[in-house]
Amino acid sequence: MVQNCAMTLRTGAERKGPGNMSIESLMNEYELLQTQTQTGEQLDDLYADLMIRMEKAFEIPGIITGEWEQDNKPVSTLYRLIASSRLMKT
Repeated sequence: MVQNCAMTLRTGAERKGPGNMSIESLMNEYELLQTQTQTGEQLDDLYADLMIRMEKAFEIPGIITGEWEQDNKPVSTLYRLIASSRLMKT
């Protein structure tokens, strides 16, 4: 799934939220978490923290609409990737 998202994320890599948090830096952090050995609960907490920081930095709404996803494709793609990883790892 990470490879399928790579092109979408690369096209938005320059997009930054407040504090210069970029899609690229978040993707790098996500990939680093993938390589670390953590318990399921620890990994879930780390993914949750990453998602919360994304929500704040990119103003992700509580209810994500199709229109928001289209307008924010790179952010939406990474956010969904992390969310699905939480579901698979826990």
